[in-house]
Amino acid sequence: LWTLPLDGSEEPSPFLASSFNEAFASFSPDGRWMAYASDESGGWEIYVTRFPDKGSKLRISTGGGLNPVWHPEGGKIVYQTDNGSIMRVDVRPDGDSLTVGTPELYVQQATDPGSGLGLAGEHVLAISGVPEGGASALTLVTGWRPEAGR
Repeated sequence: LWTLPLDGSEEPSPFLASSFNEAFASFSPDGRWMAYASDESGGWEIYVTRFPDKGSKLRISTGGGLNPVWHPEGGKIVYQTDNGSIMRVDVRPDGDSLTVGTPELYVQQATDPGSGLGLAGEHVLAISGVPEGGASALTLVTGWRPEAGR
């Protein structure tokens, strides 16, 4: 994962560079934390580290994870599992450390694994790829409540 200051003061530089794959970075609303996916455990999982000064990383997913997204007000991260379900986990900054809750199911098998996620308030937008040769369509579901999907 590379970073690039948007004010043009520096060149792009590696932030996380290991022998593993790291991808899907997402910054906390206050800019002090970065959530990302890594395959260092043998499968993709979600981790969080401080930003810009890396500290120890915390693994926050327990059964696979891709595409982490911070809640716009902080306090939680939403991510996808390998089967496309959407999980959420409470996170609470405590000085230079982070207290992480237990991941819980938010939406069961809502997306194709690896599709994009967006979060606005309590609304989740999941963007799935279209199979090759398939029709392009957008379905917008309004008035949906998480409780209805359980």
